[in-house]
Amino acid sequence: MQFGKSYDLFISHSWDYDGDYHGLIELLERESSLDWHNCSAPRSAPVVALDLAGIRSALARRIYRSDAILVVLGRHLDESKWVRYELSVAREYGRPIIGIKPPKPIPASADIGEVATTMADWTSDSIAQAIKIYTV
Repeated sequence: MQFGKSYDLFISHSWDYDGDYHGLIELLERESSLDWHNCSAPRSAPVVALDLAGIRSALARRIYRSDAILVVLGRHLDESKWVRYELSVAREYGRPIIGIKPPKPIPASADIGEVATTMADWTSDSIAQAIKIYTV
């Protein structure tokens, strides 16, 4: 384990595709060289706010305090307004966006190359390397 450095990570995802989110969590937990904290908003711990502006503000605060944003490539990139919002905020704050290739091949979103700072394979080592390189 790398002592002294802990990474705050925001996993951008759609609740409609929770499997990708949970699979990514499992990969990150298996990587012993990575000390990290989950700053995301999973279905089990959603952002609580009075209105849409409050939700946007709460998500933006989580992204702001994150060292990197992780996003698994897939349909939710095209279908989720929240994923698009989160990636937009990450770019605005200058946070690295690490695109992660899913375990099964899928057609990539046409604009992910323009959005992602880098791409990682669906392995704990590849993801950890990308986090360590791009969150310097």
